[in-house]
Amino acid sequence: MPEISLFVDEPGESGTESKYYLLTLVFHEQNSSIDKQIELYENALHDKGLPDIPLHTSPLLNGHDDYEGMDVQDRKRLLQAFFTCFNAQSSIAV
Repeated sequence: MPEISLFVDEPGESGTESKYYLLTLVFHEQNSSIDKQIELYENALHDKGLPDIPLHTSPLLNGHDDYEGMDVQDRKRLLQAFFTCFNAQSSIAV
C-alpha cells in the first residue's frame, strides 16, 4: 500500500479582511521522488543569482520577513522561478 503525505496550508490572513478563504491541500505519494523538481528549482535560483530561502508567498508578495529589503524585481523573479520549475512538473487531479 502506498504511503501518502498530506500537506495543508491556509493563508495567514485572519479571515476578517476578505470574503473568501483559501485552503490548499497537497498530496504526495512518498515513493514518487520530487528530487528532480527541487534540483531544477535550486539551479534556477543559482543561475539567476537569487537566494535559496523558503518560499512563503504572502511575505514574498508584501516584502516582509526574509524578503524585507529585497528588491521588488528580485521577489518577482523568486516567484517566477518557483512556478516555472514546479508548475511544469505538476499535475492536478480533482
